[in-house]
Amino acid sequence: MMKKINLLFLLGLFSVNAIGQTNTYLRLYASMGLQLNNSDNDFATNLSSNFSPFQLGAGSNYKFGKFLIGTEFYNSNGKVKNNQYQIDYQEFTSTVYIGYDLLKSSNILLEPNIGFFMTNGQSIKYELENQITQTYKVDQIGISPSITLTKFNHSNLSTALKIGCNIPLDQTWKNGIDDSPTAFSANQIIPFIQLNIGGRIKLKKKSTSPDGASL
Repeated sequence: MMKKINLLFLLGLFSVNAIGQTNTYLRLYASMGLQLNNSDNDFATNLSSNFSPFQLGAGSNYKFGKFLIGTEFYNSNGKVKNNQYQIDYQEFTSTVYIGYDLLKSSNILLEPNIGFFMTNGQSIKYELENQITQTYKVDQIGISPSITLTKFNHSNLSTALKIGCNIPLDQTWKNGIDDSPTAFSANQIIPFIQLNIGGRIKLKKKSTSPDGASL
């Protein structure tokens, strides 16, 4: 999974360098939010599978004209518990995305995005009375459509609301010890909502001398 994440990171860097001369600005942001888990993640317990892990992460994007390309990552953590069982859930997700600004304003942006994501998730089930622990894990890739509303102030600081979902291609949880498939399924669609806070750095385009050399 780490090889996939490193490859994703390198692809993002290559894309950023390829469009570097035409960017209008670089945006950096921190993100926080919630995602909705509603599936067979109760793992044969009497716990509710409806819980909302908390997301915390960061991202960046380059905007050139009306288009943008970006990367982001976040960690998600959640817990559900009663007097018999406890399930701890954690996940690391990285995404590369492209988007388009629908508005003409330079300070208010409405951007539909489509991304490609990779997720490494883990759930640990505790039987509290018998002191038994079982670990499950899932590695997923898929697509991530979303829409982001961003507002910049006069200091180029930004606040954004992002709503979307991750759609994984594989939903099978595996045994954490031997990677054997289990009868449990992860979410087919994972909705999320994020609050992003950051700012933008305006970039100057490279000028060209009369003889064609870059300055």
